[in-house]
Amino acid sequence: MLSIIADFEKLKPISRQMSTSFVSELEMRIPPDCWNRFSIVDILESLAARTKTLAELIIELKGLLEEYQTLTSQRYSDIERMIDDGRIESWLRFTQYSVIQEEFLKAGMSNVDDNKIILDAHDLCINSPCDLSFITGDYNDIKAHERTIVNLTEIKEVIYLADINNNQYKGYF
Repeated sequence: MLSIIADFEKLKPISRQMSTSFVSELEMRIPPDCWNRFSIVDILESLAARTKTLAELIIELKGLLEEYQTLTSQRYSDIERMIDDGRIESWLRFTQYSVIQEEFLKAGMSNVDDNKIILDAHDLCINSPCDLSFITGDYNDIKAHERTIVNLTEIKEVIYLADINNNQYKGYF
């Protein structure tokens, strides 16, 4: 987000009037592989509707960034406190599961960070026998690959968070 703001600040003139085409021009500066691209585009469109110039948009974006950094820091501190209090337990995986990682990649599961989390859950199932359902809000990188995940790991099923909200799993939890 910081680099995007820096890119915006380089645009001239800074007093340029906001318009739909200008917002589209700004959106094109966001890398297509940016994991939160859609959120940034939504924010841009919302802010552009309320601001008249690029300078005002940059001020608004910097304010949002500061707010985001404050919330992130606060959440991190909250989680640290919950770990210290014993309200959150963590699992440390020592096995790499290279074969499974390779199979994930072959199956099109290219988000390595998500794959590590899935392998952590798999490792937990192996070392603490449990009937684990993996809940995710990420449809494209995880839920769409449920068959691969269930076939290669000890995870029983992958549940999409939106399905819980839509009562598909009513009485399940």
